[in-house]
Amino acid sequence: MTNAPIPVRPARQTPSASVIERACFAALVARSANERPVVAAARLWPDDKLPAMALGAKSAQSLGTLTGWGSDLVTESVAAFFASLGQMSAIAQIIERGVSIPMGHPMGQADKITIPYRSAEPGVAPWVGEGEPTRVLSYGFSSADLGPTRKAATITVVSGELVRRSGAEPIFRRMLREDAGRTLDAAYLSTDAATSAGAAGLLYGVTARTSFGDPREDMADLAKAVSSSGEVVFITSAARAANAKVLQPELAPLILASPALADDRVVALDPAALLHGFGGEPEITTSIEALVHMSDDGDPIRASGVTADPVRSLFQTDAVAVRMVITMAFAKTSSRAVAYMDGVAW
Repeated sequence: MTNAPIPVRPARQTPSASVIERACFAALVARSANERPVVAAARLWPDDKLPAMALGAKSAQSLGTLTGWGSDLVTESVAAFFASLGQMSAIAQIIERGVSIPMGHPMGQADKITIPYRSAEPGVAPWVGEGEPTRVLSYGFSSADLGPTRKAATITVVSGELVRRSGAEPIFRRMLREDAGRTLDAAYLSTDAATSAGAAGLLYGVTARTSFGDPREDMADLAKAVSSSGEVVFITSAARAANAKVLQPELAPLILASPALADDRVVALDPAALLHGFGGEPEITTSIEALVHMSDDGDPIRASGVTADPVRSLFQTDAVAVRMVITMAFAKTSSRAVAYMDGVAW
């Protein structure tokens, strides 16, 4: 007779970027089919339980709970989702080259983590002779505050016909990723100061540098300004990035495109000098009845007697909207983590 081990909890699934995408798609399908989102998720992907967890499943027997290890997995999946956006977000392509820290407090709760970092050059470990004492290296440390987390949100609207088609998932996932990529870049690459609603952009408080009119000189000047670790990437608009790669082909791997930047702005970042924090479970809601202002500005539907334009009635046009809210934070560990240049014309 053999003694089989008794599991104390289900096997831990590996988080992936698809969890958030699938959770959002399941919410859309559920709204269109008039069923619970967790039921739709279980029906669409019977072998993947994490999308149902992201939608609020509470079954400790099969899924874990959102206050324990299940919550940790969903939090990791949020970070994986943003890091996987690839060509749709310049920031997504450098997240894994910085330091990512889970900030798993409940949605909406302000949280802040103080991160120590070395402010001076590393000490030198010398050779030690026989019988001699080993030297103790001393370091100078500073700290950066990551957080409190702020709410980042996107609303993606699709037609009811699309949701009901068998090939709807890849189309919706691409739309969601495009929206999320633009949102992520706009948050990071902003010059805005911090407010009660949003974090300060990485460019806030940084003085724009003057273009020399030559791509080699401009990029060399920006690189020198962010030499905190010796690593640098350049971010600009899609058109400017394509042009820069032709003019400076040797730098092509370091040039990233972002939909959030004006065509005459180039940003240089040190990926190693950035901290990234993502909150806990995302908040995913859907509607087929709402009136939506179809604009990046997101103005109120009606303010000061003026009706926003364009406005879509989801009910009248047989459309479905999904809103995804995620908490996030970011910070710099060096005053030389970022530099930017305006008025670029090459």
